[in-house]
Amino acid sequence: MYRSVQIGWTIIFILLTLMTILGFTIPQNSLWLVGAISVIILLLFFRLTITIDNNWVKFSMGIGLINGKFPIKDILDCKAVDYIPLGWGIRFRPGKIIYNVSGNKAVELTVRGKNMKVWIGTADPETLVRIIREIKRKQAS
Repeated sequence: MYRSVQIGWTIIFILLTLMTILGFTIPQNSLWLVGAISVIILLLFFRLTITIDNNWVKFSMGIGLINGKFPIKDILDCKAVDYIPLGWGIRFRPGKIIYNVSGNKAVELTVRGKNMKVWIGTADPETLVRIIREIKRKQAS
């Protein structure tokens, strides 16, 4: 089993900086709302965990409310990709959905039955691709 955890330091830094600045500039009665929204965003997007075992590629963001899993047998293709992030979290681009919390690298999955490619952010996409391909090769033999 392989497990990768990527921390969204940029998201954490931006939110903490924004909360600090707003703490000095907005009325105190609005501060609780800004704080609550910031905490929710942090809980949803502070990390991205990817787990690969002999049957599944699974990922979860933050505390796990945002997650997904794909059977290895349904992955038709996978490859490492670099991209311009234009933000972090969940991003929709033509023909793909991107889950990331940091950086500009991902593993691209083409999954049977999905009309969009799935990109999952990781600092080491080549390792994930190698592991998925090894498992698929073992399952085929």
